[in-house]
Amino acid sequence: MKLILKGLGVSKGKAKGNVKIVETMEDHKDFKQGDILVTRITDPTMTKIMGKAAAIVCEIGGLTSHPSIISRELGIPCIVSVKDATKILKQGDLVHVCGEKGEIHVAETSIFTGQCTCPGIVEGKIRRYQKGKTYKKEDIVIINEFVTQNLLLLRDAGAILSSTGGITCHAAIIARELNIPCMVSVKGIENLEEGTEVIVDTASEVIKVK
Repeated sequence: MKLILKGLGVSKGKAKGNVKIVETMEDHKDFKQGDILVTRITDPTMTKIMGKAAAIVCEIGGLTSHPSIISRELGIPCIVSVKDATKILKQGDLVHVCGEKGEIHVAETSIFTGQCTCPGIVEGKIRRYQKGKTYKKEDIVIINEFVTQNLLLLRDAGAILSSTGGITCHAAIIARELNIPCMVSVKGIENLEEGTEVIVDTASEVIKVK
């Protein structure tokens, strides 16, 4: 894990959860039980979501501020005076909060980007294309060559990736024909080991190593 932010710990305890940045009342409706509440400062309108939070992180505040008092009453970790927390943390980040030390750690994740040629979201394991091999939904297939035979062997693959090419390259055409999520020009993807678990979100043009 990587230490990403530090502030003033005002309520002891440790918690792990996904970041939910709350800036307006509209953000309240998507708040889930166990989320990490990240905001500039809490106020009485946030009482309901504070009760669902696994931990609270605020950009301002002190020992006697609203989030400090409520978090101690709820018995959950809280860190205040965390500069730029709503800018540095991203929605959905998996973080570990230590209220005693005032530290926020995030899991170090390798992220690859590229160009989407067929949208979709899928999780699976990296596989390198081999002629004649049949692929399954959990297979994320890397293709860096022309595939002229047995294209139907790829029809059940989870996604197709390529470190080269553009929207008219061979991998992109195959993916569109088979309606499989695809990203091309993914620099460094060829360095991933066979079987590496990844999350592919081609619409957002992001690949995350789990």
